[in-house]
Amino acid sequence: MCSYSAATFQLSSKTKEILLKFSTSHSLPASLVLRSKIALLASEGRSNPQISAETGIAYTTVSTWKNHFYNSIELIAHAEKCTARDSSSLELENVIKSILSNKQQSEEEPAFTPKQIQLINELSLKNPRDFGWKLAQWNPPALAAEAARQGIVESISPAGIRGLFSPTVP
Repeated sequence: MCSYSAATFQLSSKTKEILLKFSTSHSLPASLVLRSKIALLASEGRSNPQISAETGIAYTTVSTWKNHFYNSIELIAHAEKCTARDSSSLELENVIKSILSNKQQSEEEPAFTPKQIQLINELSLKNPRDFGWKLAQWNPPALAAEAARQGIVESISPAGIRGLFSPTVP
């Protein structure tokens, strides 16, 4: 007899701290606050029905976002590793916001894969001068152009770059 086991995951203290901050925010979009709560409760081992009952969020929504977050754990861990040398957690916060904001409601494929987002994030942490740019730091048009030049993505607009690093939730 087969049994179903829901996705489970553990969070680092830094990621948990960020999700806790998001889940109690009064300035972030409500959808991001709720998704942060789902991720926190899931990391504590709560089942989808328990999270649904505790938050008042539909079971299907809980399941969707719990699985989406679970499938992004590697990306979060990598972002955390990349930002470990930086005392600021802003980059990690942006990655987590992006993950909790990017799930499309339709069955369409997302515009960018988690791997592409990871590679663009890694590129953003490098010095643009190393790639022939006469910039002290990346700006969205230059980062978009370099990501396309390197073949990370076929194309991405400066607005797309801004969306990856400072997403908004409709």
